[in-house]
Amino acid sequence: WLPPAVPTPLVEGETIFIGQTQLVVGEMIGEGAYARVWSATTSTGETAVKEMLCGQGPGILPDATVQRAIFEIGVMQRLFEADEGDSAVEMCAPRVVDHQFWQLSATPAAFLCRVAMTRRPGVSLLSWLDQRWAPPKAVAPDGDDVGRFCRSLLAAAHFGRVMVTQVAPTLRKLNSNICIHRDVNARNVLIFAEDEPFDPSQGSAPDTSTLEFSLVDFGSSIDVKAWLGHGEGSWQVENPTGDARYWGPVSWLRFLCGVQALRHDPALCRQYSRRLDI
Repeated sequence: WLPPAVPTPLVEGETIFIGQTQLVVGEMIGEGAYARVWSATTSTGETAVKEMLCGQGPGILPDATVQRAIFEIGVMQRLFEADEGDSAVEMCAPRVVDHQFWQLSATPAAFLCRVAMTRRPGVSLLSWLDQRWAPPKAVAPDGDDVGRFCRSLLAAAHFGRVMVTQVAPTLRKLNSNICIHRDVNARNVLIFAEDEPFDPSQGSAPDTSTLEFSLVDFGSSIDVKAWLGHGEGSWQVENPTGDARYWGPVSWLRFLCGVQALRHDPALCRQYSRRLDI
């Protein structure tokens, strides 16, 4: 038996195999510190391919371990395993189609991992909101402006309610017996809206009945049992992770002052250990 040859870099239009799955590579749709994500198609429809380097070697971040990559794949797989009573609940997350690791010959401790997964529709919530940001007016508001503001505020509240309602079952399953995501933010939430465009400066909003939200990128997730423990969970030694621009107050308190700053307040301990994804 010979290990599979390390594949060449992904190129748009190229046909590749990941495990037993054949795909045609599309354009790159995302890039972060740990991975790149490409669009792709299979015989059954649209997919996405996440490619990451892991292990030890040049250009590999210290915490980008093989174990971490395996755990991320396992999280997505377990998310779609039917539990008693929730088989009818739709998970707002990608489903793993196939995955494969290749050992890099030049650096034996380094590996290339590619994960093929179903592609969730839409764009990041951050990009979607940035495209619709309306700059404030320099003049004093009149009655019409106040009315538009109130309508816009009510629409935003309803928008948020729809998002939470859709994503909550996925977070509930994750946090109950799989993992703590630890990086839920506007970059890792996708939104798809059928009715476009709309003008937020006029206090209008999209038809929320057409909105579809998804949670993606489980690379920072950690096993929920290890995190919570039995009074000695890893939350007591793990600093916050992910994009610090989206940290809540309790994460900043933990980062700047240490875990002792939380131990004196049960509410803060509960927020950091059990409510970090909310």
